[in-house]
Amino acid sequence: MLNQRITCNGIGGNSQIFVTRSVTFIDEHVSASQHPCQVTHVELYSDVWLDCEEKEVHNRIWKHQNTYLYWGRRQVAGYKTYQMQLLNNYTLKLENVTYENKGNYTCEERNKTLSKYCIIIYGRPNISIRYQGKAVHKLNISTDVNTISFTCLAHNIPSAVNLTWSINQSVTTKGVGELLVIPDPNNVDMFIVLSSFMFHPLNTVNTISCFTESPLQQAITTVTVYEPNKEDLAEANPVDENQSVSTLLTVVITLMTTLLISFVCLTLIIIRRRADRGACCSSLTMYELSIHKDTGKLSKENPNYLDIESVDNYDVIPEISPETEVFQRKNVNFIASLKKGYFFDRWTAVISVPEKADKCVFASTIAEHMLHDKNFHWGNYVKKLLEFGNQSNLLKIEGICLDADRMYVLYEHLPDTSLTNHIETHSPMETRLRYLMDIVNGISSSIVKGCVLNDSMYQFLHPGFSANKVLLSQGKCKLYDFLLSQDAPTKVKLMKRKPGCNLSHLPPESFNETNEYSSASDLWCISLLMWQLFTFGQPPRLTANTSGHPEIPSKPNELSENLYSIVLRVWKTDPRLRPSTATLKEALENMSTYSKEIHVENDIAK
Repeated sequence: MLNQRITCNGIGGNSQIFVTRSVTFIDEHVSASQHPCQVTHVELYSDVWLDCEEKEVHNRIWKHQNTYLYWGRRQVAGYKTYQMQLLNNYTLKLENVTYENKGNYTCEERNKTLSKYCIIIYGRPNISIRYQGKAVHKLNISTDVNTISFTCLAHNIPSAVNLTWSINQSVTTKGVGELLVIPDPNNVDMFIVLSSFMFHPLNTVNTISCFTESPLQQAITTVTVYEPNKEDLAEANPVDENQSVSTLLTVVITLMTTLLISFVCLTLIIIRRRADRGACCSSLTMYELSIHKDTGKLSKENPNYLDIESVDNYDVIPEISPETEVFQRKNVNFIASLKKGYFFDRWTAVISVPEKADKCVFASTIAEHMLHDKNFHWGNYVKKLLEFGNQSNLLKIEGICLDADRMYVLYEHLPDTSLTNHIETHSPMETRLRYLMDIVNGISSSIVKGCVLNDSMYQFLHPGFSANKVLLSQGKCKLYDFLLSQDAPTKVKLMKRKPGCNLSHLPPESFNETNEYSSASDLWCISLLMWQLFTFGQPPRLTANTSGHPEIPSKPNELSENLYSIVLRVWKTDPRLRPSTATLKEALENMSTYSKEIHVENDIAK
């Protein structure tokens, strides 16, 4: 059995995801004790010969798992699936093997196993060291650089491998981050392995290597980091001692001509500005935004629109209101990595601004491997977050941080307050109803706001929504970790690859080939959390029958009749038959005094 383990530290607590692949090399009919399996490691795209024992036997059968390859000398398997030959002595030759050729191969005569092979296919992974999102082999740095962030990326591998870093041929663990293993989005049978490394330059020239420890999947990549010295510069730019006087005169004339043209252009610009003082810039890059030195916010005299199509960087800010607080990278100190996920990376960080108290925050940004993926709409995601503003049931945004190639969203810091840590406590029913109404209000607000903006493509949806995505702040639930509706199918596709994913995690429509997910799907996930919330952490254990419809579990004692009837209304296979969020809110309000308190507070505020 091949096991890969992924450890992810969430905002509100720790969670672990186990990705387990089982490859059974024991035939269903013949146990290993009856005939031992000869384990054979075969390199990808090579050939292998499998011998059949007992030469006097003639009517032999070759099988791969439960697929017949040869019956006697007659080939019965398809030519497209298997590239193979049967030699005169019944030796089976497999040619140009791929990962599909792994597994058990048996040579049989009637019910007797003559030979048995367990074929394990291994390939050499593609490995690279990346700096700022690009693969590098040589890197020049200035003398004032103290830390360089590298990432080692290995892909095209059927199982996880350990990645090891070395400096000048000496293995090091200092500065090495946690190993991240994720499924390859382009191949369900492969994995991507990532390892980060914070390197502090030691010498003028340093050799950094990243390599795999697996003896069957060996690969290594190296980057040379060096500071250019005077000799290098002189060698790269040699001085011609025989430079002619005419060349010098040409340089002087060119310089004078350039100065004259610059003077004329400057004069024309001044005249034009005087003629039209109302003109403003048509487009700004990320670094042309003026930030007030005292407030740390955008200056109001600047235009608040930035055209995402007018610049090359994908991580631009499409729109920023003057109320959004913007911090430079030097003012945000990243303390610890919380999670490296498929879509987002998260840290705890501290905002340090002169003449202001330090503030602890959560920092979130797009994952490195998604940085240049045009299919993930990070710029639009941040744009919608800023447009929504701070709402009572969403995690508060403290501002954004701009870096060379990244944009970070800074959230309020609420450590160890995940609803998961409180769901098993026997709190009163009114308290749990209050939590549930906060959750419904939080999800409803994002959907309704998208509809008001007439922008259904950019609604926030919550595939995989659970108690881990809810934080508690002074008794009020706050949601985070959304996705734009156009990115939700990608998240659904990723979730479905995890072992054990079923109707207790996603609604029926998500298991179609289109990976459908909508606001009605969010209601399904809310009902799953509702069940857990009122049964003190018990999952509903939904299963599908032969027709694909959910098998509804009976009502647990902890769940009231009213709540159970709400759950049954949501658990409809057709998402069009489920109630709306407004209907769900109304049903919950009729059960709770919490809603009456909210209405009273609103009346007082008016």
